[in-house]
Amino acid sequence: MTIIDSSVLIALAIKNDSQHEKAIQVLSEVADSAQVPNAVLVEAAGVLWEMLQDAEFLGQWCQQVSERFQIVCEQPEVIQHSIERYFRQADRFSLVDCQLIEWNKSLGFDVLSFDDAVNRELQRA
Repeated sequence: MTIIDSSVLIALAIKNDSQHEKAIQVLSEVADSAQVPNAVLVEAAGVLWEMLQDAEFLGQWCQQVSERFQIVCEQPEVIQHSIERYFRQADRFSLVDCQLIEWNKSLGFDVLSFDDAVNRELQRA
């Protein structure tokens, strides 16, 4: 399974984003195994709202994401470990980033992100 980060969802949503074409390409490669944690969906929706302030677009986008990807809820132990990681590294990662890292480290999920800092952390043993 592959967990999708908000950076990828946002690039997919914004046609003039510098990563838009890359998002289309990489998502086509993981389409069958892609999952979006509910916290990532909320984070991406918040960013898109701040960027566009377009409720109609946001509603359509949420519908498309929920139809294209499986939306998953975080497991309690992942949330707990994410919070612990966040307070150990609060200056480096958001709480949602910490959740993505825990999905990878604790559960072995691949994470698809355009965030270089997150990707470096995922590569660490």
